[in-house]
Amino acid sequence: MRHLTLLFISLITLTASAQSPSSWQTDVASWLQEVESNNLSLKAMRHSNAASALDRKADNALGETSVEYSPFFSKGYDGVSSSELIVSQEIDFPTAYASRSRVNAARQTVDELQYMALRRDVMLQAECLLIDLQSAMLSAAVLTSRFHATDSLLNAYERRLALGDASVLEVNRIKLDRMSTRTEIIRNQSLIGNICNEMTALNGGVRPAVIASMPKAETLDHGSLTQLMDAGLDAPSADATLLSANIDVQLAEASLSATSRELSLTRQQLLPRLTLGYRRNTEMNEASNGFLLGVSMPLFASSRRTKASRLRQSAAELELQDTRISTEKTHDALSSQLILLRTAIDTYDVPLMQSMLTLLDKAVAAGQISVIEYFNETDLIYGKLAERIALVNEYRQISAKIKRIKD
Repeated sequence: MRHLTLLFISLITLTASAQSPSSWQTDVASWLQEVESNNLSLKAMRHSNAASALDRKADNALGETSVEYSPFFSKGYDGVSSSELIVSQEIDFPTAYASRSRVNAARQTVDELQYMALRRDVMLQAECLLIDLQSAMLSAAVLTSRFHATDSLLNAYERRLALGDASVLEVNRIKLDRMSTRTEIIRNQSLIGNICNEMTALNGGVRPAVIASMPKAETLDHGSLTQLMDAGLDAPSADATLLSANIDVQLAEASLSATSRELSLTRQQLLPRLTLGYRRNTEMNEASNGFLLGVSMPLFASSRRTKASRLRQSAAELELQDTRISTEKTHDALSSQLILLRTAIDTYDVPLMQSMLTLLDKAVAAGQISVIEYFNETDLIYGKLAERIALVNEYRQISAKIKRIKD
């Protein structure tokens, strides 16, 4: 059957890895760029980080200026007999502002890395959805080719039935296979629709341009199938700088740095706070002016705050150790799984399956095997082909996870 032959000629190339940029890689890059611009979670965190930066700057500014005015009235005196006006400003010890500025800078770094971690997770989700979509499209192409082949076989056997050269059982068996294939096509269309809806939601409600650029299953020839499946099977390169490049590790390191600076700030807060001001008192027709100078000492809560800061620093150190260990072990586990998947993918002999289908095609046409035997064998081959598509999908998703670990 011509459709089956074209299909498997295209799938022979799946045993090789892509060595140059392809349409698959271009789709991934453009899709990820679109998600980064439209994703609502990323937009919300960008706004939240900007607000946090403004809040920190406001907290490191001088406090509110206090103005107090007290009029006094005396018996036998018309109007205000005396008054008191106090204008004061409370300030921290000067070195506290520099320490707080360093803490704010460290917290800004933490916010930026938290955004990068969220961006990485969103980008991974987006890439995995695109991989699912392309795998579903490949399955659609395989199912469409199978349906056309079955339809051609049905037409041939209906003509043979009319000539008395075929039985009703054979024709009905072909119809059952066509019905089953049509059902699988409908299920696959539903899966593609769900993936597209998820991609649209991740893209901020905007339908992704990559969906419109995907070819229809019925228009995929062997060249299109090659482009769809020929990229993404190359294993991620080994990276000796894994821990230093990983965003989670960088975030844990930045959090530790921030808690260390907060401990230093807490110690700075043991220093007294100063109050400076102007004071004016009036008595009858006399007025006197003066200055206000005050000092406040944090005598009671300072030790507890320092102890709390030390505990937060210790917690940050432990979290950094845990992040380094878990990142490295996750990377090793995914890398091992990737090797096993590639080995499993390479065990599927696509040329052998193509040869078998060609032989089965000739045998059923020559009447050497029955239709029932033909479909028993082709069902097995198509099942193996579906398994391989699923393995390639899993391989690509794990490969994407490994690459994101290094981001």
